[in-house]
Amino acid sequence: MCRVIPWAGLVACCAVAVVGCGPINRPIPERLSDESQKQVDDAWNAALTPVGKHDHQTWLDVLIGTYAYQIGVDQLEFRSVKRWTGGTVVMEAKFDRAKPAEDRFTVTVNDQAGQPLRTERYTREEVERTARELTPPNVPDTDPAMVAYKARMANIEAVLPKAQVEKAK
Repeated sequence: MCRVIPWAGLVACCAVAVVGCGPINRPIPERLSDESQKQVDDAWNAALTPVGKHDHQTWLDVLIGTYAYQIGVDQLEFRSVKRWTGGTVVMEAKFDRAKPAEDRFTVTVNDQAGQPLRTERYTREEVERTARELTPPNVPDTDPAMVAYKARMANIEAVLPKAQVEKAK
């Protein structure tokens, strides 16, 4: 128990910084306010002094339990690959806190030989705007905003049926 207590600051900071958020819910992590970033930085400094004070399991518990692998990080890159009958889809995200204008989410569809067939690059602004637009509006079902939202969600379902993805779980 005493090994977890020094991590309480990191847990609290991350919880405050991302109330309502969970693990990666969009391909580029959110940027924290200066104050939230300072709290996360201070918590990391306290948690890692000295570096070896936490055991293997505590370290993993904290990293996963606080989403510290994505919240308030200075750089984040990920690459995921999905095979399809015609080749692969490669999705890559790049985030650098020091270079906000360079945040990107890139999707490349390759043929079976690995040659690009299509590449789409999305900026942070596009990703954030889309995430907002795909959040259901708090209005009656007959409101034009809700009608537009439902139409967009139906289009998404037609492209990649959620029921099929859910069934695979």
